[in-house]
Amino acid sequence: MSSLISRAKINLCLHVVGKRPDGFHQLQSLVTFAQFGDELSVVDYGRTGNGDKLQIQGEFASQLANDETNLIMRALKAFRRQWPNALGFDISLLLTKNLPIASGVGGGSANAASLLKLVSEISSIEIDPRQLHKLALGIGSDMPVCLLEKPAMMAGRGEVIVPLENFPTLFAVLVNPGIAVSTGKVFASLGMTKNPALPDVGKSLETVDGLVSWLHRTRNDLEGEAIKMVPEIGQIIERFQGDVNCLFARMCGSGATVFALFDNMEKAEKGAVAIRRQWPQFWVQPTVLMGSA
Repeated sequence: MSSLISRAKINLCLHVVGKRPDGFHQLQSLVTFAQFGDELSVVDYGRTGNGDKLQIQGEFASQLANDETNLIMRALKAFRRQWPNALGFDISLLLTKNLPIASGVGGGSANAASLLKLVSEISSIEIDPRQLHKLALGIGSDMPVCLLEKPAMMAGRGEVIVPLENFPTLFAVLVNPGIAVSTGKVFASLGMTKNPALPDVGKSLETVDGLVSWLHRTRNDLEGEAIKMVPEIGQIIERFQGDVNCLFARMCGSGATVFALFDNMEKAEKGAVAIRRQWPQFWVQPTVLMGSA
């Protein structure tokens, strides 16, 4: 059985800097990935004649369909259409769903990216990475960076990706209030779609102190609208900002997940305990955010 962790995608900042002719928003973002995520496995493949199957287990399994509407199955269908001779067999998949649904951490895109990686490995023909990147973008804007799964600057609608060297490892707590947020509704409610661009990076992203200082000069342009929909997002951010050990806190992506950064895992664990004490019903996950090493 072949398995991959579909790591949570963390937008440390997200600037909406314009509207494209194709209707998509022009974005700029700094992205990294948590060690924690879902897990996708190829359980079996062969000439069964029963078609491709997806089974889902885990904490959030009941909230996710396993039919053709699932992004994993859509990615598999797109892969088969692009390379009709690559997979001459049916595939049985198992998804362990550990990440909240519609939470702004790219769980669906990460799972679909894992699917593309897994089937590329068992393909009977060699898959061109550039064509795979193009296919991924056609499935979803977050897909190309989830294929990379490394710290990167992201621009456009997600197709422009610049991997970062010397990006530091970070210690974080992810918190979700258990309320799904529609990315489409958040974008649709934006009053301003042409906002200032990200500040110059230089070497500020090579140390934790430099990164945090730079983040304070950036924004998540979706945060205000998401907080209007889910006030708990703002309450979580304020709680972290009152924690003397917290270096920085912000909403991730389109919400409702909030990330908070700490000096080390011990402080992150203490921050997580405090959140669980105040809101025992919230999903809380201390984790490491991956550096470029």
